[in-house]
Amino acid sequence: MIQTAIRCPDNTVIVFDEEGKFLPGFQGNYENVKQTIFNNARSDAVFGHYFDTESVLVYTPREAW
Repeated sequence: MIQTAIRCPDNTVIVFDEEGKFLPGFQGNYENVKQTIFNNARSDAVFGHYFDTESVLVYTPREAW
């Protein structure tokens, strides 16, 4: 199951499971994979945005992601 989903500056998403393994099947354009990610994310999943200009990961509530 999905534990971490990160939205990147180019609007792609990268996803990891609870062991930190990359899940390439969920990677893609944010608009295309968002619902699939929500459907497969753990209830305690972490969502975030990464913006080049800030060089930090900004954690976001699921509802605002």
